[in-house]
Amino acid sequence: MRKRLLTTVIVMVLSVQLVLSCFAQETEVQAPPEVTAQNVYMVNLNTGAVVYEKSADERIYPASLTKLVTMLVAADMITDYSQVITVSDECYDDLVIGSSNMNLQDGEEMSLDDLMYGLALSSANEASNALAIYLCGSIEDFVAKMNEKAKSLGANNTHFVNTHGLHDQEHYTTAKDMSIIAKAAFSNETILKYISSSVHEIPPTNKTTEKRTLVTTNSLLRKNSEFYYKYCKGGKTGTTTPAGYNLVSLSEKDDTEFLLVAMHVPKDSVTTNTVFNDSKLLYNWAFENYKNKKILDSTEVITEVEVELSAKGDHLILIPQTNAYSVVPVDIDVSSLERTVHTQEKIYAPVTEGDVLGTVTLSKDGIDYAVVNLVAASDVKRSTVLYYLHLIEQFFSNLWVRIACIIIAIFIIIYIIIMISQNRRRRRRKLRRRIRF
Repeated sequence: MRKRLLTTVIVMVLSVQLVLSCFAQETEVQAPPEVTAQNVYMVNLNTGAVVYEKSADERIYPASLTKLVTMLVAADMITDYSQVITVSDECYDDLVIGSSNMNLQDGEEMSLDDLMYGLALSSANEASNALAIYLCGSIEDFVAKMNEKAKSLGANNTHFVNTHGLHDQEHYTTAKDMSIIAKAAFSNETILKYISSSVHEIPPTNKTTEKRTLVTTNSLLRKNSEFYYKYCKGGKTGTTTPAGYNLVSLSEKDDTEFLLVAMHVPKDSVTTNTVFNDSKLLYNWAFENYKNKKILDSTEVITEVEVELSAKGDHLILIPQTNAYSVVPVDIDVSSLERTVHTQEKIYAPVTEGDVLGTVTLSKDGIDYAVVNLVAASDVKRSTVLYYLHLIEQFFSNLWVRIACIIIAIFIIIYIIIMISQNRRRRRRKLRRRIRF
């Protein structure tokens, strides 16, 4: 009987330990997967936290990722995307035979909307130049705007010499800079429309009798591709021999967004383009190891502040205005988040329950996970007597009032001195008169 009981206890203890160890394994952040991309930068857009990087500051070639900036500059200048323009052979001047295109012809008429789809889906180099020539009059002037745009976004280690990304040693960027550019592109609803599409049809033009069907080069968006990723919201590819295979993409799952820059998969070291598989591996890892959690409860007491002019009690409790949620590593201890509280320097009654009186920032290791308003947990009534005393104090604390009081005081003192002096003279005169008589 005792042996059976002891055996049962041992089995239960081992089972509990097994469950706990499994739970610990499930909630422990796993190491990121090995990828062939040589330069990587991955950011959680909910918090701005960098979750993975690899040689992100190394100078590399962007290839057709360049067209994200081309589209950003074009979007700043275009007011009517239905505007039809006429394309000339000039848009082929700096291109090489066999580079990506949408087969535009000299004198062909096409809308700016269709040209933007050509950039985004077919990565058409001549379409980039056609936009530049139409919008700025020359490719050189448009490229100057591209460099200005990059600098204005904070991509300070980036420089462009053309609109499309064909190789040039002075045409470079970094994975980190490209994430800054990509974030701006994904934040632009117009550009997102283009880079999130998988297919687009262009109707016949004055130079063609058949429609063109443009299909995205981003395999994460193509449902018939082995690399299709249902959480991908958009992206842009880029490929040249010096730059290798490159992909900038955005994916969202359960209100959690990640922006991924995977660059420079060397073409001579892989038999197929592995940048799509790299991206899927990193996305799966990120979504598994970073979750949207409640990190602050709205019922929690955050701090206590002094309240002036209060009728009863001079302290007030502040609580969060709402619950706070943020994407955090699965193994993070929410209670370990640092809380930085800022409140109004002086708080005066009356205060109404729910009034915003400050903020609390939850952070860890330099990353801000949430900033939440702090509100009054209760009403505080004002003392009428203290209020009027306060008004009097404020009135006399005014600089001009003080100056006026000082001037009046000086005049009073002078007046008193004059009056005393006059009184003394009168007394002396009276004394002299008495002496004479």
